[in-house]
Amino acid sequence: MPRDPEPAATYRLQLGPDRDLDGAAALVPYLAALGVSHLYLSPLFEAVPGSTHGYDVTDPTRVRAELGGRPALDRLRAVLDDHRMGLLLDIVPNHQAAHADNPMWWSLLRDGPEGPAGAVFDVDWRGGPEHPAGTMLLPVLGEPLEEAVASGALRVDTHGGEVVLRHHRQRFPLRPGSAPVGSDPDAMLCSLEQQWYRLADWRTHADEVSHRRFFDVDDLVGVRVEDADVFERTHALVIDLVRSGVVQGLRVDHIDGLADPAGYLERLAAATDGVWVVVEKILEHGERLPPGWLVDGTTGYEVGALISDLLHDPQGASGLEALFAEVTGSDRRWPDEVTRGKQDVLDRLFRPEHRRLTRLATAALGVVDEAAVSDAIGALVVGLDRYRTYPPPSGPMSAAEAGVLLAAADRARATAVDRATCIDELAALLVDGGGDAAGLELRRRYNQATGAVTAKGVEDTALYRWAALPGAGDVGAPPHPLGRSLSEFHAGAERSTSWPGGLVATSTHDSKRSEDARARLAVLGEVGEEWSTVVRRWFGRLAEYPPGEGAPPDALAALVLVQTLVGGWPLDEERAQGHLAKSMREAKLATSWTDPDERYERAVEAMVAAAFGDRALMAEAASFVERLEVPSRVNSLAEVLLKMTLPGIPDLYQGNELWRHDLTDPDNRRPVDFERRRELLDGVRSAGAGSLWPDDGSGRAKLWLCWRALQVRGRHPDAFIGRYAALPVEGEAADHLVAFVRGDQVVTVVPRFPVRLERDGGWRGTTIRLPAGRWADGLDEIDGTDHDGVVAVAELLRSFPVALLVRRPGPAAG
Repeated sequence: MPRDPEPAATYRLQLGPDRDLDGAAALVPYLAALGVSHLYLSPLFEAVPGSTHGYDVTDPTRVRAELGGRPALDRLRAVLDDHRMGLLLDIVPNHQAAHADNPMWWSLLRDGPEGPAGAVFDVDWRGGPEHPAGTMLLPVLGEPLEEAVASGALRVDTHGGEVVLRHHRQRFPLRPGSAPVGSDPDAMLCSLEQQWYRLADWRTHADEVSHRRFFDVDDLVGVRVEDADVFERTHALVIDLVRSGVVQGLRVDHIDGLADPAGYLERLAAATDGVWVVVEKILEHGERLPPGWLVDGTTGYEVGALISDLLHDPQGASGLEALFAEVTGSDRRWPDEVTRGKQDVLDRLFRPEHRRLTRLATAALGVVDEAAVSDAIGALVVGLDRYRTYPPPSGPMSAAEAGVLLAAADRARATAVDRATCIDELAALLVDGGGDAAGLELRRRYNQATGAVTAKGVEDTALYRWAALPGAGDVGAPPHPLGRSLSEFHAGAERSTSWPGGLVATSTHDSKRSEDARARLAVLGEVGEEWSTVVRRWFGRLAEYPPGEGAPPDALAALVLVQTLVGGWPLDEERAQGHLAKSMREAKLATSWTDPDERYERAVEAMVAAAFGDRALMAEAASFVERLEVPSRVNSLAEVLLKMTLPGIPDLYQGNELWRHDLTDPDNRRPVDFERRRELLDGVRSAGAGSLWPDDGSGRAKLWLCWRALQVRGRHPDAFIGRYAALPVEGEAADHLVAFVRGDQVVTVVPRFPVRLERDGGWRGTTIRLPAGRWADGLDEIDGTDHDGVVAVAELLRSFPVALLVRRPGPAAG
């Protein structure tokens, strides 16, 4: 089967109760007119009823009925065919929902490890303190088991003709022939002892779950997709959709959760005849995708981080960090917060994983000092400076991977000095793989655990605690060190040519803030003195609120509120309340998801309500944001054009073709007014750059730039799989200009640090030397002019903040 062409651009849509597959089909004409080549859908498999994201899959063999089922998917495919568009599907191989509607999970609970679904899920059947070997512990009750039985909260019921156990909204199957007779509590307890599972109170037994989880989510259970039969069972629909031409590409969710990512990708490529595949993978600074992976690239976090770093002025970083220390009283730096966050989640959220690793390591080393092993393996988990290593299924690691692991051991010894010998022994075992099954299992579990601890400890903890540089920190984009030199940026962009089929994303469904929110917050580093004055003044106003009626419960909550007002404006109180509540729970300092402090959270709610009731504060927030709008929009337009022209495939997240200042999910899944976007796109098709800038607040300038850049990509596809080369810029403001050529056909020119640029006197004769030939304005076909040779930047950017030039037909470059 010949491979379909790679996308020119993708557009991510979140499916759910508010948008089904027919709703997606209705948007295809608009997306085609915009210039998108592939629709990129969130998971469309059967999921927990009402799911707003689809990652809680209950049956990967069926298209979700709530979305319209397979008939609706076929209707969507027909519409895509009419517009010559492809379909990229997000698949979830790592986990499924531990839910009664999941037939495989139901079968496992009813029929046990030897039943039809016994091999599907990653369950430790070796038993534990609260359950014998051959059973699994499910800490899902809100009270001790005996109390649940005595009170009738746990009772026998029928569902679909089957006798089941019911606990409020939860259902559990009964092993055939084990249903209790009558309602006597002793009979119920006797029946429960005959099941393959043991129910327990989640508050007292949460650290004893028997199954591998997706991060720390108990009701998302790991799948043993490394097993060939399990792969075939869970991927039958995916393979059919690819082979039948319904789907032209796959996005693999959470590749780092898998036992053997490389082996999985080989099996997927073989089953789909090498369909275009990108993987969700966070690459730390300097990290590369493992060689030999059968993928076309990643989902683009690392290129998004490259863009974000470029637009943050490093000259303002120290001032913002000093302001954070001043108002919060914290002297912690980002690396300290990363270590602390990882250690905290290991101790609080990943106790089951830590216990399992300790047990495996103790057995593999053949030692009896379990406390020493526990400390050592924990230090090795926290000490790893990336999500995971990638050893082979058996045998020693490569030299490069071993170096990463041994560096983690160095960091571990520095924090657990008295466990140095045990750390060295464990590191050697992890590098070598061990000579038995216990050693190999330890290595596999270690790498599955480090990714989860890093994700929760950094993305979902440290980023919410260390609010010094709010525009910089995001998924895959650490906030420190801030900024990149032009040479570092160009080197990073040139490296990314190795994966021309990967995505380039500036906003995703995982983003903590949308691209426009980050672009606005990036300006704060250029107006540091004014921002510091604003923060101090707003802190003063918050402090004037009566205690218990709006006074800030702590400085971090107050700082996050003022940052949210700026980054998310315009926003209403409901959105702000949701973001503050999530931020404080994710920070895990005064409250958390697992141990919420109601008094503290009420104080946060009162603070937000009082701020939104303070007309003077709201007026000042609106005024301050208005002063930032022009430079923040310049940043946003720079983001757009870089995304469209850097090596890789641009990915647009739903709605972000207009200004959209989203906060973290679920805020970024708010409804999108596509009718408004259709109307605006019709209007900007005949507009010139001069009539669109400065933008009137509608987002027409951004939409026009997206459309025009995608037209250029469509007309010159070869340019964007060709070479990347920086262009020479000379003059006093050279550090403010990013210029590069793609494939000798297309030139990109964008500014950075717009506030400092204007403050220092503008372009001041700065010039750019274009490659040989004549270059047409690729954006403005109405008012644009041709250029050649050495061009004044001020002239090139006279009517619009960014430029995209296209070579006129003629002799090749000299």
